[in-house]
Amino acid sequence: MKKVFTLALSLLILAGCSAKEISNPPVVTTPEVTVPKVTAPEVTTTISPVLPEGYNPDTYKELFSSPTSEYRWNQIVHATVPNYLNNTTSFANSLRTMVQRGGGGYVFNVQFSKDYIDSQNAFKDLNNASKLIKDSGLEIWLYDELGYPSGAAGGRTAKDNPEYASQGLVYGVRNGSGKEPVTIDNDGKFFYFHSAYAIDESGELHPAEVTNDRVYFEGVSGDWILHVFAVKEFYEGTHAQTNGYGGNNWVSRRYINIMDKNAVRAFINNTYKPYSEKFEYFDQVVGIFTDEPSLMEVYQHTGSKVHEFAQLSWCKGFDEKFEQMHGYSISDKLHLIFTSDSDEAKIVRINYRQTVAEMVAESYFSQIAQFCESHGTALSGHTLLEETIPYHAHYYGDLMKCLRKMTIPGVDSLSGYTNSFMNEDWPIFMAVKYATSATTLEGKERLTMVELCATDFKVFPTPSSEKRQIWNTMNIMFFEGITTINAYLPIDQAASDIKGMTDYFGRLSYMSRHAAWDGDIALYYPINTFQAYSKPSRTATLGAPSSNTISKVARAIYNAQLDFTVADNEFILEAEIKNGTLTNGNVSFKAICMPSIEAMPLEVLQKLINFEKAGGSVIWIDSVPAIPDSIADIPSFRELTEDLRAVDLSVAVSILKNTCGYNLSVSSSNVMIGKYSLDNSTMYWVYNYSDKSNTVTINKNYANGYDVYDPVTGAIDAKPKGSLTVELGAGNAKLIVVKNG
Repeated sequence: MKKVFTLALSLLILAGCSAKEISNPPVVTTPEVTVPKVTAPEVTTTISPVLPEGYNPDTYKELFSSPTSEYRWNQIVHATVPNYLNNTTSFANSLRTMVQRGGGGYVFNVQFSKDYIDSQNAFKDLNNASKLIKDSGLEIWLYDELGYPSGAAGGRTAKDNPEYASQGLVYGVRNGSGKEPVTIDNDGKFFYFHSAYAIDESGELHPAEVTNDRVYFEGVSGDWILHVFAVKEFYEGTHAQTNGYGGNNWVSRRYINIMDKNAVRAFINNTYKPYSEKFEYFDQVVGIFTDEPSLMEVYQHTGSKVHEFAQLSWCKGFDEKFEQMHGYSISDKLHLIFTSDSDEAKIVRINYRQTVAEMVAESYFSQIAQFCESHGTALSGHTLLEETIPYHAHYYGDLMKCLRKMTIPGVDSLSGYTNSFMNEDWPIFMAVKYATSATTLEGKERLTMVELCATDFKVFPTPSSEKRQIWNTMNIMFFEGITTINAYLPIDQAASDIKGMTDYFGRLSYMSRHAAWDGDIALYYPINTFQAYSKPSRTATLGAPSSNTISKVARAIYNAQLDFTVADNEFILEAEIKNGTLTNGNVSFKAICMPSIEAMPLEVLQKLINFEKAGGSVIWIDSVPAIPDSIADIPSFRELTEDLRAVDLSVAVSILKNTCGYNLSVSSSNVMIGKYSLDNSTMYWVYNYSDKSNTVTINKNYANGYDVYDPVTGAIDAKPKGSLTVELGAGNAKLIVVKNG
């Protein structure tokens, strides 16, 4: 295999980073930014000091100036082992260059080959290459698949266990009248028939006779509709087959059912376990990158083609899990998931997706995370199509629930162009915020990973305009809470001035990891609304409402120079109402924005009403909710919503500014402001995304002075108390710590 960075296409083939969403990026006006060119000493690997209680700039001075490898840019090189085997001297030289240019480590794997993890020398070669990497002072991450999506182990997981294959229910109907017998035979398209029942014109249900290979219904008086459900493997037209590079057997292959705990356990045993036993540095691995696991019910990359069946994910034991969670049987309501728009059907779909979310989160993400953590490392990586919520419902049931199980939540950023990244209709910036919010809600060690896989511009070395674009886009990612970069951009082939860029983001990573987000504003995750509309589809188009409302609200909050964290149902139910805030001990909110909510659980609604009565602010934007997630709760739900009133987005922003405003004066609206706590002192993160210099003025009466952290230079500048004006260069950020009086 040629070195992975010789062609941009080879990066994407090996990455699980297809150009699936972004093509023909818009022409943008690129601001001139101050990208520092720094000649600096090689990166050291000094262990971060233990931070004392109470803010002291001396605590941060050394590592802010020269961040160690743990805070720096990692490079994804799937061909690391072949590169080592081809020319050890050249490989060692590339490591030195990586260090000199500010890199932090590598993300890699055993050699991709026909034998893959079973190769006789797979781990011997991996160990030898890793020794050189570790001796160079660089970090190690592992990649857990042969291609993508993760879980198949190059096809091994389901090869000897076809019951582990991704599968689910497909649906058909037969209309009839009177006692006309109907027989439907399995024509080989299905594993087996799951169930069948008829509903007559009065709404009464009549079970049919069902075997693995045949459905028989003798008919009843009057008109009736026979609903038939069969279990089928999900492959054709799904991401498993059409991930962008179909035809290569090692990439397009049968996939596993990630709801099936046994299937995922098999993946752990054939991939994670051998790594843990044979890779000498396994307990020194920062994180293990899992790549785009998902349920395979959605057709993807198939254009306008109309497929024979709409598909619904299923797993052995699903019926029992559903009834355990929701208190009723789904067996006679399956047709509602496929067909109806009634309130009952929407609630059944919500309950179905809630069950899916529970099974996927526990079977895949929690089970692998527990294995990793018990062996001294961490589960990271990213999910599929994180950008828009309809896919969250279809692929995972509830993305936030899954992200919160990951030790190091992660996300894929497919664009380096800022306008594409911030697009409200395909909001990559929201995908980043979901991952960073999972970290914030869970109170993790401020670790959130981004796979930097910008398919819309060239790899380095690159024109200065593109370098400025990725600089601007990465600034927004770090503002949103990213702390770790795993990138396909090849630092060891970049121009020498890349060192200034890697220093800059290393400094932002260092400070972000040691600060706690304290921005006061929550943006509600409206997953139930999209679950309600998650009908299976026979095309690649999902029949769901637009999901850009949440991204429009998010952009409005940023434009108001405020920040937010996405809060889900789980957080609200677990949180304590305390002193006018909603808090779980990791994060607290004074206000929560509710973006066009149609459906939500009754107990969540009641908690929010209680929060508002206790002094919190709940802002219903454009609409108030209409249905709960339980039929039995409808009367109580509608009684509670009678007095709720919605406001438009402009009014919502005014309320937020009055309730949670940070009270900093800026010279331009092109400045983003975030609020953090650093050792019990307030820290403001200010980023100027315009093409001109701007200023921020701060005047806190209680302050005993300020410290201004400049990630361009690595300097910490102490300023006296009173009014402080800080200049922000084009495209640059600064961190301002308010010293307590």
